[in-house]
Amino acid sequence: MKNKTSPLYAKLSAGCKAAARKKFDVYPSAYANMWASKQQKKGKC
Repeated sequence: MKNKTSPLYAKLSAGCKAAARKKFDVYPSAYANMWASKQQKKGKC
């Protein structure tokens, strides 16, 4: 069984999703999700 605490399984927080919606014209996109996940890893959301 795989480790569920891996960052691979982490979900984006609501704050990061909101920030991505403000920054990008189209939110459900690969670029917006990549940016949001990087911001969450940095602890900025």
